[in-house]
Amino acid sequence: MGRYENWLADQSAQGLFFHAAKEKRPLSGLDLGLLGGSALIRFEKGAPERRRYRLEPARMDAGDPPMEEQELYEESGWRFAGSLRGLFWVFEAPDRAGIPEPHTDPAALGELYERVSDKLKPGKLFAPWLPCILLYLIDIFLIPRDSLMAFLTGTTSCFAGLLLYLLAQHWILFRHHYKPMRRLREQLAHGEAIDHNEPYRREARAYRLQNTVVLTFAAALIAAQFYSVSAYRRVELSAAENLPVALLSELEGSGFAYEETEWFQNRPYPNYVQYAWSILTPGQLSVSQNGMVGGGSSALQTEYYRVRFAALAGPLFDSVLKNFLRERLRYDPSGELALRSLRAGERAGFEQAVLLRQRGTETLIAQRGHAVVCMSYNGPQELTAFLPQLTAALEG
Repeated sequence: MGRYENWLADQSAQGLFFHAAKEKRPLSGLDLGLLGGSALIRFEKGAPERRRYRLEPARMDAGDPPMEEQELYEESGWRFAGSLRGLFWVFEAPDRAGIPEPHTDPAALGELYERVSDKLKPGKLFAPWLPCILLYLIDIFLIPRDSLMAFLTGTTSCFAGLLLYLLAQHWILFRHHYKPMRRLREQLAHGEAIDHNEPYRREARAYRLQNTVVLTFAAALIAAQFYSVSAYRRVELSAAENLPVALLSELEGSGFAYEETEWFQNRPYPNYVQYAWSILTPGQLSVSQNGMVGGGSSALQTEYYRVRFAALAGPLFDSVLKNFLRERLRYDPSGELALRSLRAGERAGFEQAVLLRQRGTETLIAQRGHAVVCMSYNGPQELTAFLPQLTAALEG
């Protein structure tokens, strides 16, 4: 309180005088949650004149104190300047000797802060965000999919970032508003008066820095979400360039021909490249290749992921494998599925690789560096024969 009153006094010395907003409404938890408890303050310009300011806890939800009470303050030299956020009544007086303090009993003043402390309770401030938190938890744990894979490659990372932003914003609120309020009440209860000229600049710099960091994070999160939406697109396979996956035409060799491209709702089928992006996995491709070779069909479906940090590649490999097994067993529970982990001499440069066979389809799930690939092949050859070309495509 002393810092805030000293700041208002410094503003008056620069010709900026506290002015109550025309629209008066009580403080809500949503306001504090969004703004961190720091509403914009309106000032009136005038001739510089240093004034004293005192913030007293409002004793009712009405914007102004009763006229009788205002008259009592005016007799002592204090004028009611307005209400601040529905929490405080602001009084001002000329900065000169002879004007008594409105309150001389710190303990009695401390009792007035009960109402303010009740409105600043962390539980009430978190309440407006509970639906967001619940929706995030439902999206992570109740939707039938792999939560880690969804976090690394999908939209739940943005939800997690939003939750982190809310927690950081409320931590700032707790540190700069609720905790000092509790400390002030203890101080007043012990008979120690408020220092109305307490220095504020160092604390204000820390407060601005923390809010700047948190709001910058929020802006980056929103920008990432918009970029994720714009990055999602599908193009013809023939129009894609510098693909980090092997082309089926090169694997099958002479005699192979791609099926003709068909369009449905402005999307190409069956040979296409679908691009996606997420914060933790910026490189995501889904490549579909279908054609004919030697009088029979040949198909290669590739899911490619390139994580931002190498430490995430191993967990993503495990999640891709687990998700693939879950989906195969869900749609074909009776089909025999053989799984084999490839040895070091068979992996052709991959750090870890697993080969699966089910109903004539071979699937290779492998990881190398930052990249994780899942390739399902249905054709006349063995998928393991393509491993050198697949590794070369990743390196290229």
